[in-house]
Amino acid sequence: MKRHGILDRFRAQLEAGKPIVGAGAGTRLSAKCVEAGGADLIVIHNSGRFRMAGRGSLAGMLLYDVQAIRDAAADVAPDVLVLCHGTQWPSRRTSNLSCPAPGACHVIGRGRDGQTEISRPHYELALLTTLNEQLKSGDVTVACSHRWTHFGEYLIPRTTWEAEREQHYAALGLPIDSDMYLTQLEERLHTETARVDRRTPQNPALTIDRDKAEFHLARLKASPEQDAANRLKDLLESRMPVVELIDALIDVDNATDFLHYFLQSGRGQRV
Repeated sequence: MKRHGILDRFRAQLEAGKPIVGAGAGTRLSAKCVEAGGADLIVIHNSGRFRMAGRGSLAGMLLYDVQAIRDAAADVAPDVLVLCHGTQWPSRRTSNLSCPAPGACHVIGRGRDGQTEISRPHYELALLTTLNEQLKSGDVTVACSHRWTHFGEYLIPRTTWEAEREQHYAALGLPIDSDMYLTQLEERLHTETARVDRRTPQNPALTIDRDKAEFHLARLKASPEQDAANRLKDLLESRMPVVELIDALIDVDNATDFLHYFLQSGRGQRV
């Protein structure tokens, strides 16, 4: 079905008061489920294909040729209406793609020569946004960084652990034998459970609803220690001068000249 035929069908549905149902699919299996469910259109997310291939979702932000679009569309039987990320369609052979990608329509534009070109500000924003998300999820790591390094770097090296394991266990007062430690935990659990059972009937903060098989605990009142902590906080803040962020940055720059490394993308002066 051509693009105009799809649009005519959708307009007829809207005039009849029927909703247009769309669903996303990242792999062939999910696309087949969408098709079997009777959706009107399928949105192909290529992140599923990248993940199935063992690559990170960040690859979906790259720009690919028309052949990559045809490969993604080949996974789905009905017409493909939208392709998200990593796609462009300057060819008539992809005319059945009736809507540009939400990200690509801002990143990809037409140059003076009629050819596609990349909008650098939008591309940088999209790339940095995706990089920020991947850093938070741990899919992308930064070497020599304490916060964004690989999760394995937070662990004690295996050789160091083998050499110092007994010393650490002794400092923590824990047995090296795991079975012995589990036995201690089990005994402690039974002791605490019996203690709770004995105190339950005399606990005024506990309410048990037998019909709903639920229990509720009354909210605790604020302790005097909290009030003392608030007073200490107010005292410390009263003795600390308020400094504007821009003034702090100026003082740091005067000492380190770190703004020298922040340059504008085009010509001009420093930030």
